[in-house]
Formats: sequence, C-alpha cells, structure tokens
Amino acid sequence: MGWVFQAPGLLPLLSAEENVALALRILGQPEAEATITARQALSAMGLAERAGHRGMGLSGGEQQRVALARALVKAPALLVADEPTAQLDTETARGIMAVIREAASSGTAVLLATHDAAATGLADRVLTMEDGVLGEHVGVG
Repeated sequence: MGWVFQAPGLLPLLSAEENVALALRILGQPEAEATITARQALSAMGLAERAGHRGMGLSGGEQQRVALARALVKAPALLVADEPTAQLDTETARGIMAVIREAASSGTAVLLATHDAAATGLADRVLTMEDGVLGEHVGVG
C-alpha cells in the first residue's frame, strides 16, 4: 500500500533519494539496491538532478513528486491519495495526476480523495459526497 497526502511528509534530514529509498529499506531491500531503485523512481518523476536535495531545498511540487515516487516505488497494490494536488499549481498538478493515472493503468488500484474536478476527469469511477449524500458516476476517465 502506498500513501500520498496533501502535505508531502518528507523526512527533513533525508535527501529526496533517501526518502524514496527508505520505503524499500523498510521492506528489507538492501541499501545499494534501494538506492538504485530510488534514483530510477526520481528520474521517472523528472527529479534525477534533485535527488541529493533535502525536502526544504525542493519546491512544493518537487516535494509532492518525491512523496509520490516514495509511494509508488514499491509497486503497491493500492495507492491512497488524499488531496495530492491541493497545494500545487495547475501544471504540476496535471503531472502528478498523469503519474497516478499511469499507475492505475498499470494495475495499481487508486483511491483518491479530492476537490479537484480536473482530477476526477481521469477516474474510472467517481463517488461524490455532498451534504452527506453519496452519488456515483461510472466510466468517467
């Protein structure tokens, strides 16, 4: 299971690469292998050149992409994302949602909570809640 929250939640004393590799190390992957896999995940997010930077040295969008890389690097069966684009500019949000959509297309189940109408446009199924009433739209994305 992978998690992405509204706030990236990076460990501040670790670099972007170390934050991503940590998810693999917790699963028992050897350090060298985890580091290589983390570099590949960051490269896929367009962050290869930022891998050595700590969270505070990254923009908000870069931090969120590191958090997404950390969540997806272990190829989870389920990705839970709570407002992952809420604090991002439109272009960065589109990039984050494209990566999440790609993960879903590759077989990862995605549970996404959002207020972003553009994000719901990429979904296969959308459940809405308004004033405590649950609604459903199937085959959206």
